[in-house]
Amino acid sequence: MFGPASFGRRVPVVPSAGSFASSQSLSVASNSTLQVGGVDCWQSCWVKFNTTDAQRVLNKYDNTSNFEYSLVWSSSQLTIIVSSDGGVASGLTGRTWTPTLWTGVWYHVFWYNNSSNNTLGISVNGG
Repeated sequence: MFGPASFGRRVPVVPSAGSFASSQSLSVASNSTLQVGGVDCWQSCWVKFNTTDAQRVLNKYDNTSNFEYSLVWSSSQLTIIVSSDGGVASGLTGRTWTPTLWTGVWYHVFWYNNSSNNTLGISVNGG
């Protein structure tokens, strides 16, 4: 996973992998490297889903009123949601990867936010 940086420059945030079951998660304290509001940034990860249940994959959200982004697996699809102002109900932009993904298969997921032209994108396995 990588934090905000100019495209082409990588800034490692979490340099190792983990395997998680149901309610397990990895957390990193909030810091400027993870903030995406109003900056060009991208993140990338490998995922393999074992169930079709809705799950957050990558997330910067404190379950109250501070929301930056969330990559969500739901209904066999991936959706990235980004807030331009850090609020839960305002400034939200989303993009969904529409081809169906399957459980039990490894996927490389990449999402980006280009703040200068307000473009949000998501790619799976380079597609």
